[in-house]
Amino acid sequence: MVGAAMERAKGLFDLAGAELRLIAISVFAMLFLVVLAATALLVAWGLVVASLLQAAASTAIPWSVAAIVLALGHLILAIYCWQRMQSLGEHFTMPELRRALRSGNR
Repeated sequence: MVGAAMERAKGLFDLAGAELRLIAISVFAMLFLVVLAATALLVAWGLVVASLLQAAASTAIPWSVAAIVLALGHLILAIYCWQRMQSLGEHFTMPELRRALRSGNR
């Protein structure tokens, strides 16, 4: 009976180890795919910007003006993303939980 319990425990530990290895491989694969997707997105974005610059250069708009306008658009987008990121980061401090804990202490 003790031997059977030991065999079962060993089997469970082996299964847990195999699942942890699978989780580690999956996390690595997910990180790799995120980096790959981000790279592809940056290349696509660069091609769009280059195409817009080429289209603007073929019109009466000077190339430098088109580049400045696109750069300002990117700056506005970056500022917006930064502000959103900061507001989402406030959730990490768990403000509602802190408030509930403080009111519970009173």
